[in-house]
Amino acid sequence: MAFARAVGAQDLAEAPPEPGTPVPATFAAVDVQFDPLHMRNMRPSGPLAAAEGVAGSVLHAEQHFEYLRPVRVGDVLTVGQAEGRTWEKPRRQGGRLRFREFIKEYRDSRDRLVVRSRMVLVETERAQR
Repeated sequence: MAFARAVGAQDLAEAPPEPGTPVPATFAAVDVQFDPLHMRNMRPSGPLAAAEGVAGSVLHAEQHFEYLRPVRVGDVLTVGQAEGRTWEKPRRQGGRLRFREFIKEYRDSRDRLVVRSRMVLVETERAQR
């Protein structure tokens, strides 16, 4: 279903692409739909960002993908995630912006790195009055 959506095809269940066919470069981003802890996972209802301990808002600021080889139909990828850097900046309106970086590595069945993803989230802190 996710692959069909990514390529804009309705009939992939009846005529799937041949194994080895390259998938769109954006396809690596669909893993979040199957992660129960991610704010955009597939669930029937509820807020997008139900992060614990967040006093303001959480914004998706950046997303980077580094491809070490193309992802192809039939590849089985394992995704590992780690936290990267964190930093803060003052807001003009008062309060602070907190930046958090998350690194994902997508590895094939031989444990070779295929794709590396870096996402930066920003938490906005409400100004004290």
